[in-house]
Amino acid sequence: MRMFNGRLLAAAAVGGSMYLIASAAGAKAPPPPPPPPPPPPCASVSGPNNFQCGGVKGAHIFLDDGKDVTATTAEYPKANDADNVDLTFNTGANVADGFANIKPAGTALLTDITFNFTDPSDPVTGFLFRGQLNDNTDPIVVTVTDQHGAMQVFDYFVAGKKGPFDIGALGFSQLINGETIDSVSLVTAGGWFEGKQYEVTPCTSTNCPGVVLHGGVPEPATWAMMLLGAGLVGGGMRMVRRKGMAQTAA
Repeated sequence: MRMFNGRLLAAAAVGGSMYLIASAAGAKAPPPPPPPPPPPPCASVSGPNNFQCGGVKGAHIFLDDGKDVTATTAEYPKANDADNVDLTFNTGANVADGFANIKPAGTALLTDITFNFTDPSDPVTGFLFRGQLNDNTDPIVVTVTDQHGAMQVFDYFVAGKKGPFDIGALGFSQLINGETIDSVSLVTAGGWFEGKQYEVTPCTSTNCPGVVLHGGVPEPATWAMMLLGAGLVGGGMRMVRRKGMAQTAA
């Protein structure tokens, strides 16, 4: 009986091992993990978050001509206005008059285009740009410096393919009322084949309170002071007239 039981137990043990081996051989491999989600088209990666992704179409920046230059000037909101933008490049660039065509002048890649807004009475709250990349090296790194010198950095990702290829309008805009742009730097390691169509969103008395603007509408407080002043002047004139009339009657 013991041997029988021992044989029986041994057979059961062997059979269990065979079952385990067969189960392991027939099991399916776990599915591979899903690919990571693609990065967002634009993300703020550092800074005080005073601006948000997404530019608003606005006034064209009109570039001045320049051949093989590392700096030039521009103006907005109209052509032939006083220059209120300084541009610098990492290498020689050919700049066409108008709001398009900043191209590398030689074989060196044009990787860095910087806009410095120089007139505090013509501040802007948003920036928009387009262009043609020489390659699809991601991201386009955009650094915006506000009127206080604080820097916020955005990463812009574009659909991957070999260049040169166009990118649609990208940009950013004011997130906090009163924030204005001092400078914008556009950097891409792949290089710009052409930069074009630069636009800015000018300040208004609503989103830039307290800023004295060229040709701007006076602030509500200014209107109140003007009306109060007009009232005082009018009252003073009435008093003078009444005084004069009293003297004549006497």
